[in-house]
Amino acid sequence: MQQVCGPYKKVMRNKVMFGTKTESKEAPWAVPIAVYRGEGVMHCTATLVSSRHIITARHCFVRDFERGAFRYVFNGEAINRANCRGEDYIVPPERSEADIHFATRCRDEEACENINLPTNLITRKPALVVLPGLCSKNFVTYYNQDDIAIVELDKDVLFSEKIHPVCIDFDGYSSNYFENITIYGFGFDPSDKRVQTGILRYESSYILKCEFGMNVICSYSFDHVQLACRGDSGGGGVMERNGRTTLVTVLSRGEACNVRKKDIVDLHMSVWYYSRVICKYTGICKIDGDSPKRDVKQLYGQEVAKPKVISFGQKISFWIVFNFLCVLLLSK
Repeated sequence: MQQVCGPYKKVMRNKVMFGTKTESKEAPWAVPIAVYRGEGVMHCTATLVSSRHIITARHCFVRDFERGAFRYVFNGEAINRANCRGEDYIVPPERSEADIHFATRCRDEEACENINLPTNLITRKPALVVLPGLCSKNFVTYYNQDDIAIVELDKDVLFSEKIHPVCIDFDGYSSNYFENITIYGFGFDPSDKRVQTGILRYESSYILKCEFGMNVICSYSFDHVQLACRGDSGGGGVMERNGRTTLVTVLSRGEACNVRKKDIVDLHMSVWYYSRVICKYTGICKIDGDSPKRDVKQLYGQEVAKPKVISFGQKISFWIVFNFLCVLLLSK
């Protein structure tokens, strides 16, 4: 699959705790994802890497290893290893129900209403969720749990000013310590007194060496106070390389957020480390030399948000209220 990715001018504001909101067209690869579970919804962030694929964190679908097993976010049940495909785990469709929204700077209808934005969102569902390495016997520590997920969408998205993928890091840029990196997320910001959650923000950081393994990358904010928070999990860390916006990391975890936290690192998964498995499941692979030219016009177009569908129950409620009002008017 050819990557149709390119440069984006950084004209946006800041992200995450003590961050500033940004526009969707300034980071058209950043998408919110809401994973359904028994007690409600788990909100995460993801990155668009093709017209059919996003990359996010594994723990948005399957929790960290505990009590001898990995367990579904959906209902807390232990995963069924019959769904292993080699070292990778394929999440069953009934355990991967989620909404993935595009061309938006708010994570859901409620967040959009809070900042007076349209609530008709462009939405896709997961068709396939792959968790690399989850079935491997080499899993060792809390920080080395292959916290990355590759999600295939049920339908392609059309690229536009507000919907566009980033490139994949095939060259190990994440090992360039002290390089600038920008992390995106729709998560919680306790420093924002008006709208604390669900708005796209970014964090300006630089890469640090971690001692947790080759697949784990650390980052540290320039101002020492920005920090990834709840809902930012799975967000992409990007940098500009060779004129292209390139996905270098996937946000895994950080400290619990509050306005007094300072000098805390964020932990990420290295996209380069997982580039082979990303190639395997998405078809986005490293090409040596110049890639062949092809017409990509068909990948671009205008996505139209579907209007809200009134449920059968809502129709019945409306009909009852309408008839009640009619009876009142006629009785006068």
